[in-house]
Amino acid sequence: MKKVSIIVPVYKSEKYIKKCLSSIISQSYGNLEIIAVDDGSPDGSIELAEEMLESGTMPYSIISQNNRGAAAARNAGIAEATGEWIIAVDSDDIAHRNMISEMMQCIDKHPEAECVFCDFQVVREDEEMNTSPVKSICRIYSGSEAVELFYTRKVKFISPALMVNKSFIEKNNIYYDEGCMFAEDDLYVWKVLACSDYAAHVMSPLYRYVRHEGSTMTTSGTEKFLTSYAAAKSVKEKYINPSFSAALYAGSFLARHVFGLLHAASKVMDYKSFSDLAAGMDALELFNSAGAPKGIVVPVLMKLFLVSKRLCYGIMKAF
Repeated sequence: MKKVSIIVPVYKSEKYIKKCLSSIISQSYGNLEIIAVDDGSPDGSIELAEEMLESGTMPYSIISQNNRGAAAARNAGIAEATGEWIIAVDSDDIAHRNMISEMMQCIDKHPEAECVFCDFQVVREDEEMNTSPVKSICRIYSGSEAVELFYTRKVKFISPALMVNKSFIEKNNIYYDEGCMFAEDDLYVWKVLACSDYAAHVMSPLYRYVRHEGSTMTTSGTEKFLTSYAAAKSVKEKYINPSFSAALYAGSFLARHVFGLLHAASKVMDYKSFSDLAAGMDALELFNSAGAPKGIVVPVLMKLFLVSKRLCYGIMKAF
């Protein structure tokens, strides 16, 4: 039975960490280790985590670092992991008790896969986790098929519901961008898929992405969006451009990422700040020269941006 390392970055999650760890400790899979990474949390999160882990029987380790962000915490956990497979879950989310076993069964069926995703469900924090047995369908995609599904959002892959082979991570130097302050999870998935020959998919919502009251983005500073733009340019150069799997999207990847950043920024910025950010990310040039993105909504809004930035801002802000 292959060993799986579950990494849990811990920061200001005092209210949620017990539910998260309980869902991991109760996993039906029999060969796990938990790596809790204290990212300089100022509350009692790590003390609660340590208390729970000490009272259980699952192997665990705790790493402490100064506050450097979730990306650095995940990378620290990856470095410490002794498992053949690695997954980094968020400390306020919940895993179905069969999540790891279903994912590993899918890998056993498709040993050619370098990574495996499961579906997820967005829930309110007061919703109880359904622990009933699940009947999952396991699919295997070529790297290019997985990239297309992710790019077009036909399948919504997220990094906390992604398990990756550790030797594959090390071979391809796939880590979270520590300087990136927004959408680093999304860029990590891009790195994994760009390097993958095959990706497995468990078609069952085994991961519960918890949406908290008041958890919508409120910070409107441009810096975090610009760090994501810089990180995306690096991902394009180092992972997308050389990739056979992602070659079809090399011309439109960066424009699509910038579009997503602007959509998010429109929710928290006034028009002038939005316009300045767009200029800082070369949006006009990118949207004008991008290879035609698939789909309908994004290409139309990109064209609208070129005609009337203010109108595009209003539409993005409303939806």
